[in-house]
Amino acid sequence: MQMSDRFWSHRKFWRRPAGLSAAFPCAFFVFSLLALASCVWATPQRQVTYRIERRNDEKGLRLQIELQFTGHESGRTELILPSRTGGQTQLYETIQNLEILTPKIHVADTSEPWVKVLTHEPEQMIRVRYELVQDRPDALQALRGAGFRPIIQPTYFHWLGSAWVRPGLDEAEPLSFSLEWQNLPSEWTINNTFGVNQRQQKFATTLRAFTSSVFVGGDFRLRTVRVKDRPVQIALRGTWTFTDEEFATLVGKIFALERGFWNDFDYPNYLITLLPLVAPANGAANSGTGLNDSFAMFATPNSTLHDLKYLLAHELFHNWNPRRLGRIPHPPESLYWFSEGVTDYYALRLLWRGGLISWEEYLAKYNEVLRNYYTSPVRNAANERLGREFFSNAELARLAYWRGRLLAANWDALIRTNSNGKYSLDDVLRDLYNNADKTELNPATISAALRRYANEDVLPELNRVIDGSEIVMPRPNLFGVCAERIMMEVGEYELGFDFDALHEKMQIQRVLPHSAAYRAGLRDGQMVTRRPAFQTGNASQEIELTVRDGGKEKTIRFFPSRGDKVSVPQFKASASRNATQKTNCERMF
Repeated sequence: MQMSDRFWSHRKFWRRPAGLSAAFPCAFFVFSLLALASCVWATPQRQVTYRIERRNDEKGLRLQIELQFTGHESGRTELILPSRTGGQTQLYETIQNLEILTPKIHVADTSEPWVKVLTHEPEQMIRVRYELVQDRPDALQALRGAGFRPIIQPTYFHWLGSAWVRPGLDEAEPLSFSLEWQNLPSEWTINNTFGVNQRQQKFATTLRAFTSSVFVGGDFRLRTVRVKDRPVQIALRGTWTFTDEEFATLVGKIFALERGFWNDFDYPNYLITLLPLVAPANGAANSGTGLNDSFAMFATPNSTLHDLKYLLAHELFHNWNPRRLGRIPHPPESLYWFSEGVTDYYALRLLWRGGLISWEEYLAKYNEVLRNYYTSPVRNAANERLGREFFSNAELARLAYWRGRLLAANWDALIRTNSNGKYSLDDVLRDLYNNADKTELNPATISAALRRYANEDVLPELNRVIDGSEIVMPRPNLFGVCAERIMMEVGEYELGFDFDALHEKMQIQRVLPHSAAYRAGLRDGQMVTRRPAFQTGNASQEIELTVRDGGKEKTIRFFPSRGDKVSVPQFKASASRNATQKTNCERMF
């Protein structure tokens, strides 16, 4: 997930060998003595059926859903309601009128409001009915987590797989799913991770994959691009600054770049959704989440293709990092410096390699990360705190991206230097990909993979960085002859008021009396009349707020920094490069 406000579900999924049917997952077992691989064909035995019917009457617009499944052989099965995703909480409030249709089943609440316990006959067929609603009118406001709650409107619907009510079965167990879409307008398109324009769907997958998917229907426009003769489906709606065809062309280029990086083209289907957000008063905003063979994107209509290319590149890279690089630790937030930060590094790197951004832009983006990181008041926060507050503290969330991105750049330079250009960080990631079944992703295994190419142990430094006791200093030879490292004095970041109060209540609270925000005229109790768009943690970005004060509106502008200066490393393009070196820098050194 790429910040602005993205969340990505850190899960690893079974991958089907080329040429095998999606209906028959194939598990490989390697016997050490015989070195024998055997393929076990396992048709899922347990059936899960959803019937989805659109209702729009005096009770309002909603989807009535019937769920049918076979209960656990123990006679006790949990029923899981949606809970949280992407910083959005209490998703169970989107579920109404939940009832058990099968008689003689006892339902008990638990300490978690999203978990019910059903007591029934062993392996009994269970039928559940409920209604899915859009519980918040501002679900598409350009705020943190926009689009992650179910959207149900007269002309379309959109929700992520985490919004289904589902049986509490083994998430890795292969199941037979059936989806029946009923009472939908004939002109609507129905699109999801598991099929395009199919109102009767049958497929085999796991609950883990099912709940990490996207489901849309309505007035979405469909486009298809092909990458190595594999289709990538695009479902989008709304009016944009670009044409559908221009967006599809960009998708095709980025998919070709990233699948080529991994040499991984075995994707019979892939779906991208693009949904417009309600635009803020100024600026553009976008977010998204990487899912199972799909990802969902959200953006304000004033977003450009240039804005969206970073989001596309980042979210697509999550298709491999971390889900196909090894087993994910619990909690997954402890690894966000790698899953998000290294993904951010490669998103920009591959855009540069593919000629989709310039060398100057690549360098400017790297310098921006250095400024934000070095001036952040939470730059020394421990990884434990970062994981605990990732979804409630935007500044801490960004820290994971910055740390991982800067570490990746240093590691790449270290490997290139120590191997005389023979190897790079690319080789490390591909090794992790090829050995994913034998690897648990953690600092020790990642540093061990690095050591094979860098001939140095980076684990002690890595532990100091993610624990907050050390700041990443970029290597002076990071860009070779292309750019030289300098040090600059920059004001330290200080927002000067409560960001959460602005985000949740559109109100100014807890203004620091000695801050730039106070000097500019912000005071406790002022109401913000236009939703601002700015990036927290960026001391060099001017903030503009329109507030109501004493019955009058006024616009307040300030830079969120305090007088204390911080020494920040920056890189400037080397003026002494010859013509050949300049060309190599623009392409890729």
